[in-house]
Amino acid sequence: MGYNTDADQVIVANCGPHRPNQLPEITYESGGLENPHIRQFVCAILEGGEEAFKECAKRLRVSV
Repeated sequence: MGYNTDADQVIVANCGPHRPNQLPEITYESGGLENPHIRQFVCAILEGGEEAFKECAKRLRVSV
């Protein structure tokens, strides 16, 4: 399944808890919108959430 959107790859940064006298740990995950795990992050961050993502996919004639 392919997606015809503006993003070929999404990079999600996660910041861990603050630690005394240390910087918080930052981890990264990357992938395309065809990856359900990455799509969950996008929907959580995207204004309008999953519904906005589905509307965009419908306009682009993409199945999710």
